[in-house]
Amino acid sequence: PNPAGLEAVGENAYMPSEKSGEPEFASPGEDKTGIIKQGYLESSNVDLVVEIQSLIEAQRAFQLNAKSIATADQLWGITNNLQK
Repeated sequence: PNPAGLEAVGENAYMPSEKSGEPEFASPGEDKTGIIKQGYLESSNVDLVVEIQSLIEAQRAFQLNAKSIATADQLWGITNNLQK
């Protein structure tokens, strides 16, 4: 009933504790539990091409912002030197 109360025993293994309560057992497909299909592989929810495209776009946006900040800094430096 309380997964956060499980006691970690190492190597991704957990044991029930007083905080977690007694384990609840159910058969696959009953009592709103999932079903098990033999021979199936879990597929990823990630489209690799879209993710790489998004990464490249973010990198280019970062480069553009960095160059604009450097240009603004140079312009402020020129402006400050003109006043002297």
